[in-house]
Amino acid sequence: MKISQQAISANLTVFILAISAAAFGVYSYFSIPVELTPDVNIPWISVTVPYPGAAPEEVEKQISKLIEEDSRGMDNLKHVYSFSSNSGAQIWYEFEIGIDTKEAKRDVEEILNRVKYKFPEDALDPVVMDIKLNERPVILLTLIAENGSRLSYENLKKYADDIAPIFEGIKDVSRVDIFGGRERQFVVLLREDKLREFGITIPMILGAINSSNLDLPAGSVNLGDREFSLRVLGAYRSKEDIENTIVSITPNGPVYVSDVATVRDTLEKTTSYSRFNGNQSVTLAIYKKTSGNTIGISENIQKTLKEIKDGLPQGLSFDVTFDQADYINENLNQLKQNAVFGAILVILILVIGIGWRNAVLVMTAIPLIILVSFGALFLLGYSLNNITLFSLILLVGMIVDGAIIVVESTYRHLEYGFDRVTAARKGIDEVGSAVLASALTTMAAFFPMFMIKGVTGEFMKLIPITVVIALSASIIVDHLVIPAVASRFVVYHKKAARRKEKWATSLPMRYYRKILDWALSHRIKTLLIASGAFLASLTLLPLVGFELWPKSGFGQFSVMVSVPNGTPTETLDDISKKIENLIEEIPEVEKYTSNVSGRGAEIEVQLFEGADKNDLEVREILREKIDSIRHDIAEARVEMEGQTMGPPTGAPIQIEIKGDNISVLMDIAFKVKQFLRQQEGTRNVKDDFGSGSPEVEVRIKRREAAFYGVTPADIVQTVSVSFNGTEATEVYLGDDKIKVRVELLEGDKTLEVLKSFPIPTRTGSTVPLEQVAEVEVTSGFSRINRVDGKRQVTVNSDVYGVLPIDVIRKLTPFIDSIQEPGYTINITGEKQQMEEDFSSLGIALIVGIALIYIIMVIQFQSLSHPFVIMFTVPFSIIGVMFGLMITRNHFGVMPFIGTIALVGIVVNDAIVLVTYTNKLRKDGMPIYQALRKAGPVRLRPILMTSITTMGGMMPLALGIGVRYKFWGPMVWPIIFGLLFSTMLTLIVIPVVYSFINRAGKMPKDLEPVDINQSD
Repeated sequence: MKISQQAISANLTVFILAISAAAFGVYSYFSIPVELTPDVNIPWISVTVPYPGAAPEEVEKQISKLIEEDSRGMDNLKHVYSFSSNSGAQIWYEFEIGIDTKEAKRDVEEILNRVKYKFPEDALDPVVMDIKLNERPVILLTLIAENGSRLSYENLKKYADDIAPIFEGIKDVSRVDIFGGRERQFVVLLREDKLREFGITIPMILGAINSSNLDLPAGSVNLGDREFSLRVLGAYRSKEDIENTIVSITPNGPVYVSDVATVRDTLEKTTSYSRFNGNQSVTLAIYKKTSGNTIGISENIQKTLKEIKDGLPQGLSFDVTFDQADYINENLNQLKQNAVFGAILVILILVIGIGWRNAVLVMTAIPLIILVSFGALFLLGYSLNNITLFSLILLVGMIVDGAIIVVESTYRHLEYGFDRVTAARKGIDEVGSAVLASALTTMAAFFPMFMIKGVTGEFMKLIPITVVIALSASIIVDHLVIPAVASRFVVYHKKAARRKEKWATSLPMRYYRKILDWALSHRIKTLLIASGAFLASLTLLPLVGFELWPKSGFGQFSVMVSVPNGTPTETLDDISKKIENLIEEIPEVEKYTSNVSGRGAEIEVQLFEGADKNDLEVREILREKIDSIRHDIAEARVEMEGQTMGPPTGAPIQIEIKGDNISVLMDIAFKVKQFLRQQEGTRNVKDDFGSGSPEVEVRIKRREAAFYGVTPADIVQTVSVSFNGTEATEVYLGDDKIKVRVELLEGDKTLEVLKSFPIPTRTGSTVPLEQVAEVEVTSGFSRINRVDGKRQVTVNSDVYGVLPIDVIRKLTPFIDSIQEPGYTINITGEKQQMEEDFSSLGIALIVGIALIYIIMVIQFQSLSHPFVIMFTVPFSIIGVMFGLMITRNHFGVMPFIGTIALVGIVVNDAIVLVTYTNKLRKDGMPIYQALRKAGPVRLRPILMTSITTMGGMMPLALGIGVRYKFWGPMVWPIIFGLLFSTMLTLIVIPVVYSFINRAGKMPKDLEPVDINQSD
């Protein structure tokens, strides 16, 4: 190759350029953003239309359907999900991956502007926002009052409020949420009997409090020869000021707030609880912006914590209960350790094969190629994460293949007696095209991975990007740097001649030559044996089983507790405490943080590093413990979820039931749930319909309401404020901001009081609620779900100890047996995701094979020789199947990607073998003699490249130093596939070559071939 010859002539220039590229790579390594996983952009938009007090059916009819109908035909729209409840409507738009989210949001806003005039008058304005499906806090910071401390729960919340803005001011922090604690507030407790006695209404109370709590400018006044600004100070300064607020003027005098209500200076009603290891605490959840660097944000937060630590009140301490950066650093450090272990193995293999001096020469390629790759990733704006690092580790053994072949070829020409420069020139001329073709075929195998669709494609696209970058760098290094370095530093000693002679007569060489001669003499038998092995491997697929993504323990998991509508927060907190007591009994648990709020609680559990059991096993233990107290927490739904390194996916088992009648949908869902609960290995079987919640329906009597001049808004405001309370205003006392809340006295919150509650009329008088509305207690649907315009109930289930596909095989005939006319039941979740991913991966595999074949056709200028090389692909499948079975891994996305990568790797050995065979034949050697020489001569480089490739991946496959065994299912198929294909390539490819080139039967009297003789 001319460019290689020029590099040898200008080797000093090449050295300088290589050092400069390496220096930039070092700079890039320390500058590139670091994340755990790639930032997958999942384009979802949500629309929330509050409509408090309405029944789900009304919300569905008057809001959800209107939005759904106008959304049809939107560009790049996949699905529309709607959730109608008694609090309003929520619409979720799912768009195709890769679209501009901002543009999609504008389209949704345009739709709302067209339809919102049709909404009920009582519905509030829609709110449009992006949905972050996989958003998690960067850090959970827990504030704890130490034992014996005088700090109250109120003090904890106050201090959390004080420091939250400090963290919100850190670069790339988006928000800080606070859980737990109670704030001081003034509560105006209305007395229903006094309201009726004085004819006072809720709007009058709210209006009086709002208008009385004001400090306002009143212009200016001239006093003497000076002008003073005039201010009227009417803002509240105490509880008494609120009590003395005038609500109304009657003939008998003014009516004060104290006449109709009791005002209390107290703590707000607890709506959330937080505990750390069972102790009362307040938790700050700190979130990052999408573009933020998790590691950098974490470091800045830790610095801020050190700065405020000295200012902590006595008795207050804090604990970082979760730091995403810890997982990132740990995972990436383990991947780096694997890279080091792999590099050491490669060096040892090279030292054994070509001596330590020449091994060092080859090893210069590894750091140079990786550093150049870092520089390219940095310039292209990518982050350093587990995908990019894994891809580089995957290539540690491969990127030296070309260097091995070039150095080995140069070394062999030194053995023939040429000087260094001549040997380097002849060496690169002989193998340069083969090395280029090998790198291009590997890239061709990975390149079609860009075609993988959906979330999986977005998550894994960095693999082909990194591979293309690294292999492009290896092509440059192999054709420029290695020949230049070899021409100056490659070494040949007399000991090497003796080693060469020993290798030619060694036991492996003698056995290989005998087996090769036998295979060439018995070509039909050889092909039948190879074909039989391939067919036998395919029969292992049902035994191996299918799994979308490997379930890797992460050392941390969440326990989610949900309760039916109407359940008091205190009851939810009691249930959470019972589960916390069970968690404390598990020895592998290091710490846990509980956050209870609304209808749900979440407990973050962290295991000890190096615990005997991983989080999958601990979750199963906890599940059994929870089942033992199920009778005590019967009303609660408890789910556990571990953090994974794969992309977000659906539930392992997910069944979608669509139809019109909610009762029929619920009945089908109930049957499906009962069936799943009877199956071995199913866990957390549930539906998304939600339990029916008790409701007090207030039906307006339209004629009577119109007669008295009462509007629906008057009724909603009065009833809602009285029974749920509302924030009327705020009081500023020094630096403290205290809310003023208005609500009905707790003892007056009864159905009888509700019926007789005074409602304001347009004439200024009041009428009892029952005069203008009917009040009835019912039990209605808590929520109505719709997908793409149809009502839907979804049943989900997790699994443990079994594969989802095994449960689905039993579920499918059951679903067929309960089908109802007009209703559809589809199995989605992981099954649907697997079908979509396998379809994309299958297309990528076919395209990759086609690209590899085209590249080889261009190289060999032949259609038949590339066909010979493609026989290595089925041989590699033998190793994939046996490898998965032996290592007890299942076939899924990771092994499939490993198989695609393997296709590009295994053809390299055959390319080298066929290229050299063609050269020998071109020099006039008969076909069988050429095959008998090409195999033994190429045995050493083929074995070395295969062993170094496998050795570089072995630490990842074995999980050496790795806490999260996520990569093994991808790496083992490559190792076993390469092992089998290498053995069969050296034996079967010569046989296929002889058939394709129409060689007759091999003569029995062929002379032995001298593999040490120069070509």
